Amino acid sequence: MLASALVHLFPMPASLPQVKRFSPTHGPLGGHGTRNKMLAERKRIRNSELLKLLDSPGTWVVRARSGAIGNGGSLRTALELAARKSSPDDPLQSIVSITRFEDRQVEISRRQLLELMRTTHLED
Repeated sequence: MLASALVHLFPMPASLPQVKRFSPTHGPLGGHGTRNKMLAERKRIRNSELLKLLDSPGTWVVRARSGAIGNGGSLRTALELAARKSSPDDPLQSIVSITRFEDRQVEISRRQLLELMRTTHLED
């Protein structure tokens, strides 16, 4: 009884408006442009260039398998945080700069992180 009363009070339109699909990997309409553009904005750089950025101010996010585990005000503090908080159960994945260097984000992969930690003597 209540349901039929609601249908009469609030009739459904004949067709619902189309909602645009959005996917973080495929962009607003299903194309591949957004994801590729985001990846192109991140820049992978050499360890020698990263060593120059160790003490420069900027925001760096440390990511593990479970998600973000912290952030640092410089690359050196982010590396120290990564060395302190990493564990065999939750290994490091990457460090990503929120601050842009040369108009791009910098992403440091797991392999490059381990090399950088050995270079700066931060490994366990």
